[in-house]
Amino acid sequence: MMTNTCDVKRHLTMHCNAGTMSVTKKGDLKGYGTVLYHPDGIANILSLNNVKKKNKVAFDSELDDGLQIK
Repeated sequence: MMTNTCDVKRHLTMHCNAGTMSVTKKGDLKGYGTVLYHPDGIANILSLNNVKKKNKVAFDSELDDGLQIK
């Protein structure tokens, strides 16, 4: 799903329930734009505010326990 992956010049230090990690990669996510990511992370988080600027976002708890981007 990502293209043009590369190292960043300045890293992001992220604090989470698993501890602290240094995010040193970025890439282009189709339909979204440039994002930071950690290749070993179990989840890479997108801003709902930025996603809804380009796509309709819906949640249907009967269909799936997750957001649907249309």
